[in-house]
Amino acid sequence: MNPKIEMTAVHEALKVAEHRSFRRAAEALGVCQSSISKRVRKLEDLLGVDLFDRHHAGAKVTDAGRQFFAHIKMAIDHFDAAVSSAGRAGRVEKGSVKIGIVSSLASGFLPELLRRYSAEHPEIDVSVVEGPPSENLERLRAEHLDIVFVMGQPSERDCGTARLWSERVFVVLPDTHALCGKDAIDWEDLTTEHFILTRSEVGVMVRDYVIRRLAAVHQRPDVRQTPVARDTLVHLVGLGQGISLMNEAIVAMPFPHVSFRPIAGNSDLVPFSGVWLLRNSNQALRRFISLARALAKTRDQTSNSTARVSETQTGL
Repeated sequence: MNPKIEMTAVHEALKVAEHRSFRRAAEALGVCQSSISKRVRKLEDLLGVDLFDRHHAGAKVTDAGRQFFAHIKMAIDHFDAAVSSAGRAGRVEKGSVKIGIVSSLASGFLPELLRRYSAEHPEIDVSVVEGPPSENLERLRAEHLDIVFVMGQPSERDCGTARLWSERVFVVLPDTHALCGKDAIDWEDLTTEHFILTRSEVGVMVRDYVIRRLAAVHQRPDVRQTPVARDTLVHLVGLGQGISLMNEAIVAMPFPHVSFRPIAGNSDLVPFSGVWLLRNSNQALRRFISLARALAKTRDQTSNSTARVSETQTGL
């Protein structure tokens, strides 16, 4: 808009057009009629056209005035839409969050977080990409992802990190295996077993984990890595080609001819963390992180409360 034109004059001219009278417009706005008349006349002088035909009964909008007010109303509608859109984005009523995962969404913390976030912010588009941790972290730094969930609690430059949940380690067994008769399995039970793992980045981490845990019981493990996806690996276990290890999120998925048994005790817990770029100003992401922290705190409190009840009941 021409910087010489005052929005007050435009607003008052609109009121005059609405009421078809300078007097009634002044009464509606609670200002002096002469002031409105002077400002509207100045506006007309700047525009070089008459907006109104003035007469004793009121004011009639001219043809030039109709065109002017039509454009002004359209501009105001666009302005209101821009303000409303910005407000919704600030209140996280619209936007998107792009998430990278390595774990299954079958059960556990992450699917609960996604369900709650979608319920609280139904207009936010949440997309999920599954991939190796290193690739997801590269996507994060390239700003193709807003947040990634990884095992452990990595220290990444220019990134925020929050440890959010832990999952138990489960042994994947053929359903005919003798160890299926146990409710939980000790590492000593696995010293003579043949492990099959994927060749993925996560598979390498699991292999190192198996080697480290069996070394504690003075056993060198029999491990073979195969170039298959996680789900295919579980089916290979069902075919009797060996046993494997998985985090507990996958336990909720139905697989034929296999059984899942947890490692005994509480020492075999895999921590998971969220990682995001500190410079990311996405308000939808900020709300997502806030909800994740709150959910993690609630789950920790529930877990601690359950543990105290268990100790009381068992007399420990």
